[in-house]
Amino acid sequence: MSLVNSVEDLVWGRLDQAEFFKKVVEDDNVDLDALAGKVRSLQSDLHIQLRKGVEENYPKLLEQVGAIETLDRIQSGFDEEMRMVDFKAKQVKKFFAEAYQQLKTDCNNMESLVMFSRVISDALRCQDLIVVWEREERDMLTRAESVNELKALCTDNAIFSSVTWIKDGFLQRIHVIYSQTCAETISELKVALSTLNVSYVNTCLKALSYLYDHEGCTKELRIIMDESLQAIDLLFMNLLSAKTNDGVLRQLTRIGNKLHSCLEQFHILGAENALYFSNKIATILRNRMPVETEYVMRLVQTISKCLLPHPEAIVKPIRDALGPLKTAILSQSLGRLFDLVNDTFSQEDLKGPVIVEKLNGAIKAEINSFSWDNELQKQVEGNVAKTLQIIAAKVEEQIIVNPEVLRFSGRVSKAQAANYQLLSVAYAFRKQWPLYSDCIRAFIDPQLKLMVDTMKDTIVLVLDSMHEEELDRELVQSPCSLYMGELCDHLKVFRTHINSIEPLAESLETLPNFINYIIEQFLLNCTLSAKFTKTVQGRLLKDFDYLCRILQSLNCNSAKFLNNKKALMELLAAGDVDYANVDKHIPVWLVCHRGVRDTPLQLPYESAGWTRKEYINWFNSQNDADRMEFLLNLVKIYESSDKPHDVHVDRLKAFILAAKA
Repeated sequence: MSLVNSVEDLVWGRLDQAEFFKKVVEDDNVDLDALAGKVRSLQSDLHIQLRKGVEENYPKLLEQVGAIETLDRIQSGFDEEMRMVDFKAKQVKKFFAEAYQQLKTDCNNMESLVMFSRVISDALRCQDLIVVWEREERDMLTRAESVNELKALCTDNAIFSSVTWIKDGFLQRIHVIYSQTCAETISELKVALSTLNVSYVNTCLKALSYLYDHEGCTKELRIIMDESLQAIDLLFMNLLSAKTNDGVLRQLTRIGNKLHSCLEQFHILGAENALYFSNKIATILRNRMPVETEYVMRLVQTISKCLLPHPEAIVKPIRDALGPLKTAILSQSLGRLFDLVNDTFSQEDLKGPVIVEKLNGAIKAEINSFSWDNELQKQVEGNVAKTLQIIAAKVEEQIIVNPEVLRFSGRVSKAQAANYQLLSVAYAFRKQWPLYSDCIRAFIDPQLKLMVDTMKDTIVLVLDSMHEEELDRELVQSPCSLYMGELCDHLKVFRTHINSIEPLAESLETLPNFINYIIEQFLLNCTLSAKFTKTVQGRLLKDFDYLCRILQSLNCNSAKFLNNKKALMELLAAGDVDYANVDKHIPVWLVCHRGVRDTPLQLPYESAGWTRKEYINWFNSQNDADRMEFLLNLVKIYESSDKPHDVHVDRLKAFILAAKA
C-alpha cells in the first residue's frame, strides 16, 4: 500500500504515527503534493462530518447542561465537607496522642509505685523471716524454709543491693545466715546418719533440698561420703603397715565395722548415693590391696560378711573388686595343696593309707575354710581336680613300668608292692572325689589294662598248650589237666597280686571282663580241639569246673560267664546241641562252635586254611556279626560240596540264620 493511501489509516489510528513518518522520510519517491492533497481532502471530510454530528446532537447537549451544573455544585459541597472532616480528624489525632502520652506517663509512674511497694513488702518480709530464723524454738526445717524464701526474695529483687537501708540493714547478713544454716544442716545430717535415725535423716535431706538444688545436694552428700571414704582409706593404709597378726586383726575388725556402718548410713541416703559409695570403696580396694598379702583371705572374709545384709545391686561393685583377691586366694589355696602333695610324695617312708588320709584331710580342710562364701567354696572345689591332677602326675612319676615288674610270678616283689600301693593311693582319691577324678581314671585304667594284658598273654600261651596234651585219656589222681593246673597256678599268683591292687580288686569292669576273657578263651579252645569225644568232653568239663573254682576265689560277682557256669557246662557236655532250649545268656558264637562238633563240617580254622592260633587271633578281633557270617559261609561251603546231606548241618544253619535275623 502506498504512503498516500495509508494516510487515512494513520488518521483513524490503525497505523503507528512514528513508523509512518519514518517511512515518509526514508521514501525518496514519495509524492509530497499528493500526500498534502490527501491530507486536505481528509480534513475537509472530517469538518463536514463534525458539523453534521454537532447539528444532529446539539439538542441533546443543551439538555445535559443543567445536569452538569448540578453535579458541579454537589462536587463543590462534597469537597467542603471533606475539608471539614480532615480538620476534625487532625484535631482528634492530636487529642488522642496527648492522652496516650499522659496515660503512658501515668502507667510508668504506677509501675514504679508497684515496684517500690513490692520492694518495700519483700524487704519487710525479709526482716520478718530473719526474726523467724532467730527464734530459739525454731527447728531446722523451718530455718531452711526461711533461708530458702530469703534467697528467693533476694534473687527476685536485684534492686536490694542498690537500696542503702536494705543493703546495710540485712542484705549482707542474709549470706551469713545462709552459710550458717547450711553448715548446721550438714552437721545435723551427720549426727542423724551416725545414729541411723531414718526420719531425722529424711528431715535433713528435705532441709538440704530447700538450701540447694539437686546438683548442690548431691555435691554436699558426696562430701560427707568422701570424709568416710578417707577414713576407710586410712584404715586400709594402716592395715598394710601392720607388722603383727594382732595388728592385722585389729585393723580388719575396724575396717569391717566402719564399712558396715557406712553402708547402712549411706543406704538411707538413697540407692544412687549408696552406689557411689560402693564404687569408691571398690576403687580403694583395687588401688590399696595387693593380691599377694598373707591376710588377703581374712580381708575378703571380713568384707564379704559386711556385704551380706545389703542389697546386691548396691554392693556389687565391691563384690566385683574382691574378684582379683578371691582369685589370689584360690591360687594360694592351690599352692598350699600343691606344696603338700609334693612334700608328701617326697617322703619315701609314708604308707599309702597315711598319704590318702593326710591329703584328703588337707583338701577337705581347704574346702571347709571357705564355708563363709558359697561361691568361693565352689571355686575352691574346682581346685580339687587340679590337685588330683598333680597327685596323678606324682603317682605316674613314681610308678615303675617294665616287663620285669609286670610279670606275675611268685610273690609280690618290692617294686610291684610299691606300684600297687601307688595305684591304691590313686584309687582311694578316685573314690573320695568321684566328680573330679577323671584324670586319675585316665591314669589308672591304662595301668590296669597293661597288667591284665600281660596276664592275658600268659593265659593265651597256656591255653594253646591244651592242644598238645592227650585229652582223650582219663585223668588219673589229678583234678585237672596239666595245662589247666599250670593256668590255675598262674591265676593263684595273679590272685595274690590282685589282693594288693585295690582298683583291680574292686573293679566293676576290668576284673569281670578279664574273667570273662579267660572263660571265653578256654571255651573257644575247647571247641577247636582236634578231638571231641565223650572222654575229651568229660576231661574238659573237669578242667572247666576247676577253672571256675579258681576264678571264684577272685571274689568277682559280676562276671557273666562265671555266673552262667552251669549253662556253659551243660552245653559243653551235651551230646547234640538243643538249639531250641539254649540259655539266652550263652553267646551264639559258642553255641555255633559247639554245634560244629556235632556235624561233619571242618573245624573253622581248617576250612580257612589257617592255623588254630591264627584263627583265634582273628576271632578275638571280630564282632559277633562277622563271626556268624564266617560260620554261615562254613555251612554253605559244605552244602555246595558233594558231601552227603546232614540234618545237624541243617539245624546249625537254621540257628545261624535265626541269630543273624
